[in-house]
Amino acid sequence: MTSNTYMTQDALASVLKKVPRTPLAYLPTPLEEANNLSKALGGPKILIKRDDLTGQALGGNKMRHLEYRLADALRKGCDTYVYADSKNAGRQTACACAKTGMKCILVTPPLQRPYQGNMLLSVLFGAELREAGESKEDGISAAEQIGIELAAAGHKPYVAQAEPMFHMSGVISYLNATLELQKQLTDIGITKVHIFLVNGHSQVGLQLGAKILGLPWRVTGIGVGQDFEQDFPLTGWSEQVASTLGLPTDLPASEIETTFDYVETYSVPTKGSVEAINLTASTEGIVLDPAYSGKSMHGMIDYITSGKISPDVPVVFIHTGGIPKLFEHADEVVYTTHTK
Repeated sequence: MTSNTYMTQDALASVLKKVPRTPLAYLPTPLEEANNLSKALGGPKILIKRDDLTGQALGGNKMRHLEYRLADALRKGCDTYVYADSKNAGRQTACACAKTGMKCILVTPPLQRPYQGNMLLSVLFGAELREAGESKEDGISAAEQIGIELAAAGHKPYVAQAEPMFHMSGVISYLNATLELQKQLTDIGITKVHIFLVNGHSQVGLQLGAKILGLPWRVTGIGVGQDFEQDFPLTGWSEQVASTLGLPTDLPASEIETTFDYVETYSVPTKGSVEAINLTASTEGIVLDPAYSGKSMHGMIDYITSGKISPDVPVVFIHTGGIPKLFEHADEVVYTTHTK
C-alpha cells in the first residue's frame, strides 16, 4: 500500500502509449462482483477481475503480455517466434502468432500423446512443437540453438526468452491493467482494495502501477511453484521497466508481498486448490485451473477465513486463466469430490 503519488493517470498512460503494442486481447476485461462466494466465506466484498476472458485461445493474462512481445518481434522484422514453453503461455503464444501471421516454434519437454489441453490447442493454432529435455534450462538452450539454425538458414528468429521485452512485457501490460482496474473500481465507488493473484510479472505490474499512482492497494502474490519463484527476480523486473520507460520509482524487494504457503508441487492440484476450484465454480459459475488460479484462490480464501485480512476492505481476485489445464486433472478435481 502506498501514499505518495509519483505520476498522474494521464502521465502514466502517455508513457505506456509510446511502447509498441499489437492489439490482441479483448479489453477491458470484466470486473465481476462475487457475492455468493463472499457470502459462503463470510468475508469481505469480493470482486473478480476476469483476465481469463481476454478472448484469444480461451483467454488468460499472457495475452496482455503478448501484445508487447509480438509487437517487439514484428518491429524487429522477425519471421519466426521461438519460445520454450508447453503450458498456458505456450498456448496463448501459438494463438498470437497465428493472429499476426508469424511462424511459431514451441520448445517443450517430452510430451504425452495424444496431445491434450494446451498443446492440443497449440497444434491447432499451427505451432511446430520441438521436444527437448525436461528442465527449463534444457528448453531455453534448445530454443537458442534453434534460433541459430534458423538465422543460418536465412530466417530472422525471435527467441523470446533471450529478448529484454520478454520480462518487461508482463510488467508493462499490467501497468496498463492498473489504469483499467482503477477506472472500474472508481466507477463503482471503491478506492481501497486488497488484490490477490499469482506471483510473477503481472503482480509486479499491478503493484508498481499502484505505487506510481499512489493508490491504496495492497497486492499479495501467491506462489504456485513456478521455476523462477525462489530466485525472487520481481524487483529486478520492476527496475528494468522503470529504467527503460523512465518511470520515477520501482519496487524494492521489501515492498513486494509474496507467500509460498500454498504451493506444494507445481502444476499438481492440492487439497486446498481443489476445494477452491469447486467452491468458486459452484457459487459463481467461474472456472479456475489447478496449477495457477486454483492455488491463488486457495490463498485468498485462506487469508479471508483465517482472519489475516480486514473484512472491511474489498478484495479483488485477478483470474489469470489457465482453463485447459483443468481437463488434464479431472480425476483429482471432480471425481474425488463428487463421486462415491
